[in-house]
Amino acid sequence: MPKSLLSLPPKSRLRLSFTALLLGLLAACSSPQRQAPIVDRSSASASAGAAATASSGSAPIVSAGGAAGYTGAPRSYVVRKGDTLYKIAVEHGKDYRDIAALNQLESPDRIIVGQTLRIDPAEGASPAAGVPAVATPVVIGAPLENRPLGDAAKPATRPPADAAPAKPADTAKPPEAAKPAPATDAPKPAASDDGPITWAWPTGGRVIEGFDEARNKGLDLGGAIGDPVLAASDGKVVYAGNGLRGYGQLLIVKHNDNYLSAYAHNSKLIAQYGDSVKRGQKIAELGNSDSDRPKLHFEIRRQGKPVDPTRFLPAR
Repeated sequence: MPKSLLSLPPKSRLRLSFTALLLGLLAACSSPQRQAPIVDRSSASASAGAAATASSGSAPIVSAGGAAGYTGAPRSYVVRKGDTLYKIAVEHGKDYRDIAALNQLESPDRIIVGQTLRIDPAEGASPAAGVPAVATPVVIGAPLENRPLGDAAKPATRPPADAAPAKPADTAKPPEAAKPAPATDAPKPAASDDGPITWAWPTGGRVIEGFDEARNKGLDLGGAIGDPVLAASDGKVVYAGNGLRGYGQLLIVKHNDNYLSAYAHNSKLIAQYGDSVKRGQKIAELGNSDSDRPKLHFEIRRQGKPVDPTRFLPAR
């Protein structure tokens, strides 16, 4: 401390020191300050949000509705040794002429072992194959807002408490899954899928051999050559001939899209292809064609599959 200050009274020295300290503080406050740098992190935050979305376990929403409602391809059949077009038609409940036309066969006798035949016509075009599903990624969070630093002190504007909340954007609801059809029992003898069918016995002879799915696909009914063979129900003759080995002179009557009946080993065919017949109408005469004894072999088929005729015929 200079000697000039020491010569001053103690109160003067204290006042002078306080004044100097106050001036120093004022000088420090008035000096320019360096502001912290402003860093724009909006792009970094957006990148971080995308990375979080990619790293999360959420999978993209995939729309694959193109394949919905596709029921599958129609039936087909590969020709085996010993097959004839008539046999294939009977086994599938079809008219052999329809199968021939569907496969553009010039003659029903010209089928080759290993040849694939279409049994059913296509009911509709199948969906285009190989079309990739469109992936729509789930958007997580809203984009970050980049505002100047000067607006940071302004409070965010909030809607009034009684204001109605904003409605979310409408999103397409996924189609409801089709409810499985309830299981139905086997068709009752008195009805078919297309309406009621009333059945009657095709001849008055007794049953000499019953139905066996492995050995006998129908009923063998005894009788004498020339006995009348009657239509078991109303329908249309879709086959009349002897082209099916093991059946002799054969008639096939189609009753609707699901049921047909067959009458084999006749000695004479009265109804012809395309004829409409009524239940109880004489359509043939019993015989022993392609058989070791006179009999009528009678079958009922549902969608081409043999079923036990006694389930449908009235009791006697």
